[in-house]
Amino acid sequence: MKEKLPAIKGGIACLTCGCGSHDTMSMERLLAVGFGDVNVTRDGEHIYSESERTDKDGDGWDQFWTGKDAEEAAAKDPDHDWRVHFYAPLYEAHYQRQGEGHWILYEKGEGFA
Repeated sequence: MKEKLPAIKGGIACLTCGCGSHDTMSMERLLAVGFGDVNVTRDGEHIYSESERTDKDGDGWDQFWTGKDAEEAAAKDPDHDWRVHFYAPLYEAHYQRQGEGHWILYEKGEGFA
């Protein structure tokens, strides 16, 4: 991995559902926001995007990655700068992998709405 970025404190954007920029990214977290996009990058190279998933069976959810999927991809090629970027109406959150199963929040924003 390249430079480890400093971690910052997260925050909750919605008290009802709990979405927002959390201090660390859970491996159970769905890498989808519905209205917006979530991207996974390796050294800035595009690896995954919510907007590229398809709904083959009609329920829409099984095609999306979770944090575990991003971790599995990163574990196979760990000597790179892996990041996950959430772009949602109420928040923006950017995570960097800094060890096995450890993704820290390094940047956050208020979203685009």
